[in-house]
Amino acid sequence: MEQQGFVVGTRVKYGLAALAGSVVVYGGASWWAGHGAEQAMAAQVQQLGKMPYFVVKSSSYKRGWFSAEQTVELELTDRLTWPYQAYLKFADKPYTPIRIKYRNHVQHGPLPLLGRFNLRPLKAYVETELILSADAKKALKPFFGEQPPIRIENRIAFNNDGQMRIRMPAFDYQEALSGVKLNWQGMDSGLTYSGDYTRYGVNSLLPGTLLDAASKGQIEVGKITLKTESQRGVAGLMLGRGEATLGKLTAGIKEPAPFKAGLTGLRYSYQSSAEGDFLNSDVQLDLATLDLNGKHYGPAHMAFAARHLHAPTVARLEQLFLDMDKQGLSAQGATDKAFELVKKNGLPLLRHDPQLELKQLNITLPEGKVNVSGKLALKGFQDTDLEQPLVMLEKIDARADIKLPKKVVETYVRLLVRNILIDRSGSELNEEQVANIDNLAQQLVQGQIANLLEQKLIRAEGDILATSAVWHGGKLAVNEVNVTLPWQVKATVENPPETDTKKP
Repeated sequence: MEQQGFVVGTRVKYGLAALAGSVVVYGGASWWAGHGAEQAMAAQVQQLGKMPYFVVKSSSYKRGWFSAEQTVELELTDRLTWPYQAYLKFADKPYTPIRIKYRNHVQHGPLPLLGRFNLRPLKAYVETELILSADAKKALKPFFGEQPPIRIENRIAFNNDGQMRIRMPAFDYQEALSGVKLNWQGMDSGLTYSGDYTRYGVNSLLPGTLLDAASKGQIEVGKITLKTESQRGVAGLMLGRGEATLGKLTAGIKEPAPFKAGLTGLRYSYQSSAEGDFLNSDVQLDLATLDLNGKHYGPAHMAFAARHLHAPTVARLEQLFLDMDKQGLSAQGATDKAFELVKKNGLPLLRHDPQLELKQLNITLPEGKVNVSGKLALKGFQDTDLEQPLVMLEKIDARADIKLPKKVVETYVRLLVRNILIDRSGSELNEEQVANIDNLAQQLVQGQIANLLEQKLIRAEGDILATSAVWHGGKLAVNEVNVTLPWQVKATVENPPETDTKKP
């Protein structure tokens, strides 16, 4: 009996020792993971500071054995706040920079989700709390109630790779007195990133929003998606692909002036890659339908490409513009600064034979289809060419092909001419005078179109007016007809062709 008790006691001692050892080992692992988590969180704040949208105003970190807290305050740059600033300027109100403060609650590994019965090993699990003022909480409470307006979770692996999830809860809000209704279906966004911040992936979904302003009108935004994949490449630029879609957008305004519009199938996509030190980029924009007050437009498709852009120069300009954005310059100051930066640092883009191409621009209008394409290439540029525009023009090759419905040309050019004639009249006109000017504009446009057709500078293809223009070696040809430009006429007069003056 005593022997049995001794065995049981020994097993208990060994069990307690093993348990104590496990606690010590786990505690040591947690301390080590916490040290690494602090470094990872500091690196994330640095990455935020490098983005064009934020300025890091303060950051603090308090690390414990098994958990930590990080508090960060950011200021939004003009790239995010310019619409709000424009509104304030229009309303003649001052702008105060917008700051956001948040607190990260960090649980250290190696099993930070153990309390949730999740045994996935992680360096850290982070939940973000948005720190709101009392006034902000009061303003948001009718929409979100007691729920936080945003939830952010960040799972950091031991190699510092991370998975972040950002969610905003849905709400259904209604004002009793005005009858205004707002239905927000929330947001769910995922972000993956590598530990060295050289790879990113984004996958976001906004199911939709409906604003019903009672007697004034209604606006509905359909499903919005965003997917991107990018990786740091040549000259430190982020290269990859992405796509954003909008299912539909409708607006019906009743007051002050009735207006109805809607679009469907909006899609934007891009892809960028590198060849040696040069950047290639492609952009596409598609639209299924657009309706404006009963008129139907679409489908529409645009494809644009940029080739052979000097990547180190693009990267330098990108960083310079980022630094400029964070200086808080006025609109005029920012414009002047941007021009100065491009003039001083952008010349290598021109030296390395850049190419731009509008692959397609196809739009279906009620009057017919519009088709436009074009190319522009610069070859052999030297800095001194900026002081010799005619020499620079000789180094440009360009082509444009345009097809427009005749009715569109007549209508829009007639309106342009009509408005010019009315403006030049310098007096108030009655309806009869406006009608006479309108008829005169119509005759001028039709006469000009007929003249261009006769000169073969445009061609008629049924109800379509088309033209092709080629610029090569400083010379212009339209529909294969050589066109002499003003400075070329002057050169011809100053240097007439030689003639034989000898008498037989």
